[in-house]
Amino acid sequence: KSPGRLAALIIVLCLSGMGCMAQNILYVDIAKKDLEGHIATGESWANAIPELADALKWAHENRTLWDPGNPLRIYVAKGTYLPRYSPRDDAGFADEERDNAFLMVANTQLYGGFDPENGIETPDDARILPGPANPSAAGTILSADINGDDIPDDLATNRGENTYHVLIAAGDVGTAQLDSFTITGGNADGIGLAIIAVNGLDVTRAQGGGMFNTYSDLSITNTLFSGNSVSAGGGGLYNRTSSPTITHSLFSGNSAAQGGGIFNFSSSSPVISNVTFSGNQASEGGGMFSNGGAAAISFSTFSGNNANNMGGGMFNSNSTVTITHTVYSDNSATNYGGGINNSGGAPTIAYTTFSGNSASIGGGITNSSNSSAKINNCPLYLQRLYGHTRPHVLSPENHRPGWQL
Repeated sequence: KSPGRLAALIIVLCLSGMGCMAQNILYVDIAKKDLEGHIATGESWANAIPELADALKWAHENRTLWDPGNPLRIYVAKGTYLPRYSPRDDAGFADEERDNAFLMVANTQLYGGFDPENGIETPDDARILPGPANPSAAGTILSADINGDDIPDDLATNRGENTYHVLIAAGDVGTAQLDSFTITGGNADGIGLAIIAVNGLDVTRAQGGGMFNTYSDLSITNTLFSGNSVSAGGGGLYNRTSSPTITHSLFSGNSAAQGGGIFNFSSSSPVISNVTFSGNQASEGGGMFSNGGAAAISFSTFSGNNANNMGGGMFNSNSTVTITHTVYSDNSATNYGGGINNSGGAPTIAYTTFSGNSASIGGGITNSSNSSAKINNCPLYLQRLYGHTRPHVLSPENHRPGWQL
């Protein structure tokens, strides 16, 4: 069936009280695509909708049916799913090639990692989860690689047709959730401020390759952002005036000018716990860049990230970020702040370990531009500075602007 006929069939069956509307669950399985005689009502794994793009299109068109106490859940089986439609306002969900993206819908919760052929059918089953313990698991993959020809660990070759964004969340999304997916291949290489409007909000083509999040506070868990790139900020995830909750996830191998893993902008204050940032690359903020806002980071790891300029692990600019029980190890910056570069603002860092980070100035931490960081109970071991190693343990006190460790 064509995508249009399939979507129409879903709408007719659901609005007539059949199938998915009875239990607020839609089932999606790419393995059902092109099966002869398959009836894609979405009411069960046997009648699963083949394309996630069709399920989200239907959810958006019927979004007034869902509320925080009555969300729609979409269960997505293992396999690779491509964004088939553009979420641009007035596009009517047409195929607009590189502007296509999966659009998060208010009070719609996405769950991945199912394998119905092997009895993994509900969230209580042992789903296939990507993450630090299993980063290459072949679970549910949302990919911007339309031609399927991306080269692993190569963010420059064969990516000209990749969509700018894999996912977009624009505006209040209520209890929307992203659980157990791999987000990959986003290539937001737009020039300047090239934008589209989504739900009345500007979305730039140069930020948020994996996900562009604007004025949205969704929940993200058990999710891997990998192999996404942008020409500006937020290779994996771009937050603008957004405070998502991110847990048990991994940002790995993403690239940006600022914030290889995540870029937080304009009062964005994400809550981040048990998240790993590894092998991300940027000019500033290899793992993360926070410009303003009050991000809260705990029980997380920044390891092996690199910045060509400042802030190998993290760059904080006029931010009041709070960091506790976190590890910064083996991050590097060409100039300042191998582990963290603080510029302005008043970060609080406690019970956090710095080990093996390197930079020309401030292997572990650089604090400048009137930044009033508070550093408590944070051991720094063997930070590389001008080719030398320097063990140091910070005692609980407030530090003045201009110091480097």
